[in-house]
Amino acid sequence: MIKKIIFLSLVVVFLGNTAALAAENVGNAGFVPGNIWYSQDPFFAGDDVEIHTIVFNSGTKAFSAIVEFYDASKLLGKASVVIPPGGKFQEVVIPWVAMEGLHKIFAVIKNPKIIEGSVETAI
Repeated sequence: MIKKIIFLSLVVVFLGNTAALAAENVGNAGFVPGNIWYSQDPFFAGDDVEIHTIVFNSGTKAFSAIVEFYDASKLLGKASVVIPPGGKFQEVVIPWVAMEGLHKIFAVIKNPKIIEGSVETAI
């Protein structure tokens, strides 16, 4: 029981300070503030948890990218997004089995592209 309380306390302290990183400048698209949340709270080692974020596009052209989720330097999963222009957004979710220990969970936008018709341009 004490082990679970210590684990939960560490999770709250370290996951409350998650970071959103973008590898490239994507202009009018990116993560919403407070960008990471979990399907359940609290969770414990061994629990099946979904990690969520939202990517938005307030530009005038469609936007596509890969969203990668990390725990420090370990890739947890990734998903493709294609978001229409004009203030649209897309929720991105990956499954994760919570593990005991300290974690730094964050998401990164990779390979961002602007889409005009059938032409994709890397940005």
